[in-house]
Amino acid sequence: MERLARLHAGEHWVVSCYLKLEPRDRARGKYLIKLKNRIRERLVWLERRGLGRAAREAVGRDLERVRAYLEDPSNLAPGRGIAIFACAPLGLLAAVPLPQVFRSRLAVDRTPLVRELAAVDDEFGRVLCVAYDRTAARFFDVTAFGATELPGLAAADATTSTSASGWKSSGTTPTSPSDCSRWPAPTRCGASCLPGPAPARAR
Repeated sequence: MERLARLHAGEHWVVSCYLKLEPRDRARGKYLIKLKNRIRERLVWLERRGLGRAAREAVGRDLERVRAYLEDPSNLAPGRGIAIFACAPLGLLAAVPLPQVFRSRLAVDRTPLVRELAAVDDEFGRVLCVAYDRTAARFFDVTAFGATELPGLAAADATTSTSASGWKSSGTTPTSPSDCSRWPAPTRCGASCLPGPAPARAR
């Protein structure tokens, strides 16, 4: 999201697509039918704007790349939505799985539309989770866009840790299971979660 927020397309056009992928949208490929209809509408819109032939063809190729990506079931995340951004001159084709999409839409503009990504990120927040037992601990950074495993710890690491704050210098990862125990945890079954630091907001 941060890369998209900083992207400056200059004279190029960026395709932004938000698509709902709820069960009723996936049934019989309904999401693809809606996408193809929106692609036709965007092409007509571009022609009415008086864009030159080269610009229309470039956008048309990006729209086709988006369609081809979403047409492949293996590219669809198991969540309830997806956002995809394309601009061939900038080497951009980025797909972001989403836990939800407020409204399916397809846009062509000078900048990628990232407001909904920021809204989903704000609503979901960021959670740091730890799964642990007597031998090791595994840490996970969970956001609306996925989960990333952070460096874990073996039992020896936990017993030799000298951190008093419970966090590494980066401020994002507990140094040991004993450090995590200082924070409120929703369960006592070997997995604990706590709010993480707020991510940088996209503008």
